[in-house]
Amino acid sequence: MSTTPNPDEVTAELALNRALQWIDRPRETSAWLWIGGRAGSGRTALLREVVARHPGAAYVDGAGKSAEEVAREVATTLGVAAALDTFKGDIAAVARRISDDPVVVLANTQWAGRLRTSREPQRVVERVARALITFHPRGLRMRLLVEVDDAPGRADELGGRHLTLQGGFESMPALAEPNEDANLSSALDALALAEHRFVPSPVWSLLCSALGQDIPQSRLESLLDDPVAGDWIHRTDDGTGTPLISFKQEAAARQLRTQMPAEQARSWHAHAVTAMSAADSPEATRWYAARALAGHAAAAGRFNAFLEDTPAVTGVGHESLFEGFEAAFHARPIPQGTAGARLHYMARRGVQPSSQGEWLALLHLTLMQAEPTEEAAADRLLAAAGPVTLPWRTLWAEGVGAGVFSTDEVVSRPILRTLQIVHTPTGDVVTARTRREHIGTWDLATGAPRPEPDEAADTSDTTRADQGPKGWRPAGALSGEVDLPRMPEYALRGTRSGHHIALATMDGVCVVEINQSAGHEDAPGLLKCLVGTDTTLARADLPAQALAPTTD
Repeated sequence: MSTTPNPDEVTAELALNRALQWIDRPRETSAWLWIGGRAGSGRTALLREVVARHPGAAYVDGAGKSAEEVAREVATTLGVAAALDTFKGDIAAVARRISDDPVVVLANTQWAGRLRTSREPQRVVERVARALITFHPRGLRMRLLVEVDDAPGRADELGGRHLTLQGGFESMPALAEPNEDANLSSALDALALAEHRFVPSPVWSLLCSALGQDIPQSRLESLLDDPVAGDWIHRTDDGTGTPLISFKQEAAARQLRTQMPAEQARSWHAHAVTAMSAADSPEATRWYAARALAGHAAAAGRFNAFLEDTPAVTGVGHESLFEGFEAAFHARPIPQGTAGARLHYMARRGVQPSSQGEWLALLHLTLMQAEPTEEAAADRLLAAAGPVTLPWRTLWAEGVGAGVFSTDEVVSRPILRTLQIVHTPTGDVVTARTRREHIGTWDLATGAPRPEPDEAADTSDTTRADQGPKGWRPAGALSGEVDLPRMPEYALRGTRSGHHIALATMDGVCVVEINQSAGHEDAPGLLKCLVGTDTTLARADLPAQALAPTTD
């Protein structure tokens, strides 16, 4: 990288003075300022100083966070967290509720996300910052400062002023010649190939093997004591004493990755996916895979195939899974009827889990509601969940899953108005009706079809609920609380009897069973997203009969 100063760059001291003058300048409208520069130039320190001079400023650090997490923190910091308590509204609704002429600071947007193969830095700017710029109330005098890599580019795209700081990360530490220490060069490439910024030593060796370089863990450990390697990398831990390896400067990893040939890098990532998906992986590999496997699958261009590996997906954290999903299918339409399409619908429906257990419960429900062929995948998910406790699980589902359609026959998704759990002499049943007709009656526990009960049937000791704009409420009421687990908005009605809950959703009818041994602390808020998915679905392929000649 060139060390020649850019004439448009300014010192950190001058940039701070200009930023403070810009904030205090009298004006009748909102304005935004992009703060750019290289890593280590002092951008974040400048913004912290701005906050110190303006203690009431809303400061959000985007490092390691998704666009959704940044949006939620912005809403909370600005005092408009009420937008999280209703299904209606997204980050644009948050922007519309801003008041009091705030100073808003978004720091480290360039380091957003947990993965190195990530769209989150772009999504924070293009979805969160853009929403604040576009949808803030007219007459509001907001000052928005955003830390980015390319301040002039963002100013050209979204308007506003920009400052670029001098100095910072200029060049890489010197390496020995390859024939002097090929191990060090390969080890650094492998560490840069990692999708998580912190890597256990055994995984570092595994990543070296993915590059085609078998370097024993003992040799890698000895490299850490090498003075040359010490300029690049160091030991750290995750707070529990687990030894981890990372770059001293994340910018070094980013630069090494840009130097890797694209096709070769994809091949390396593919080898890493295969190695880390093994069912008998050691604990260190499982720890790393939970945080990074989705990124490797996205970088390898194999995300749909990865999603079909239910045990591997079960072991991946939902945060990195959705982040990898956005990166894998950016500007690349998702084929209909695939596992990627199912995840697309989950993202569109606002699935934002608060725990791994809740995520697996929601994924299991989606698989049960999909085509009958996915029931085996649902069973594999439960088998692979291991120590993760699901707060509830789906016993059975009837209906048509999201995105399932046919060009040969009508696909019916009736709107259910009545859902009851009825006690009969032969056992409890679930019965569902629209306004005009009976849809079906099923055994509560097994889902086996049953005859419709008469109108005088016993429905005692059941709790019926509707899902409104603010979540579950007693059936027929405008407000109130009901003891049902939170569900996405597409779950319209629920009826509880003991530890069984019958749900009427946009896809049909299902019954879930509450895990009595799980903790009873309800997850906070609603299952909704402030920042929607950027993925799209591909057009469905025409059926073969539609392409056949219409005459002999």
